[in-house]
Amino acid sequence: MPSQSQYENLYASDLNGFQCPCSRISVSYKEFITINSTFHQVCTSDFVKDVWLNFLYGGDGGGLWFLQSRYDIRVRGVAYFQLLSLLCSISQTTIKNAVNQFVEETFVSAQAISQSSFFVQTNATIRQFKTSTTSEFSRTLQLIRDITHGNTFISSFRLNWRWLVVGKSDNSTVPIGAISPTNNCSCGTRSDCVQPGGIYMLGYNYGLYGGISTPNTQMFAMPGFNVGCSSVETLLRSTFECLYNQTCIDQLQMFATTIFPTIPNATDYITAMSSTFVSRFQPNTTIVDIINELFIEQWQYRTL
Repeated sequence: MPSQSQYENLYASDLNGFQCPCSRISVSYKEFITINSTFHQVCTSDFVKDVWLNFLYGGDGGGLWFLQSRYDIRVRGVAYFQLLSLLCSISQTTIKNAVNQFVEETFVSAQAISQSSFFVQTNATIRQFKTSTTSEFSRTLQLIRDITHGNTFISSFRLNWRWLVVGKSDNSTVPIGAISPTNNCSCGTRSDCVQPGGIYMLGYNYGLYGGISTPNTQMFAMPGFNVGCSSVETLLRSTFECLYNQTCIDQLQMFATTIFPTIPNATDYITAMSSTFVSRFQPNTTIVDIINELFIEQWQYRTL
């Protein structure tokens, strides 16, 4: 059996009909390929941890969500960031399972091939693996969004429909009108309606049993926070702009704890994400674009 260098020399000499049959025609990728990945820093940040979720919910203040504007990040924001945390976890599990499945597949060749041909084939296979993994996840996410909108699921936080509680004993509800964030976009017919959000002093909202509070007064505009027709759409159509800025986070906490209906002062310091962290995603990249890439900053792979 020739060595690798002997085979390469014979292959390079371009002998007519030169062949070198393999004694082993298949080998698992796990024997010579290692694949790892680095995820977006948000998946290990304060914004997917209890310290942030507890702050947004505000303890007993969470019961006053119906007094707040639908554009207010307080209380409702817990749903957005719980979803973010869940998607981070699902993405990491998806990658782990996909890699484990991929490396169990086999590379097959009846004849020995040159090192350059081997690298061309394996690199193409890995590129296809990366593309198919992210595409499948993206299609699944889009299907969930389409089902949610197509079946007209009503948001319990009144993000797409206004509704009233008509029976105090059984808490039965009746939708009374679709939300229209802008004059030409109604959440009753579309899922892509968005409006910037932040912190509001009370909000034009129907109370628990139909009472109406005072009109919206925006006290703090949170950069990158776009309220959509559901918790899912709100998260996906927003960006991480504010979360990269410590001043923005500090201002949000200050307004959240001083503008009625207030939430308790935070007992823990919330740290913004690092703007010096090398990322292929810009701060104003929509979150859906990051999720469609499974939060992956970089793939690392090597062949032995």
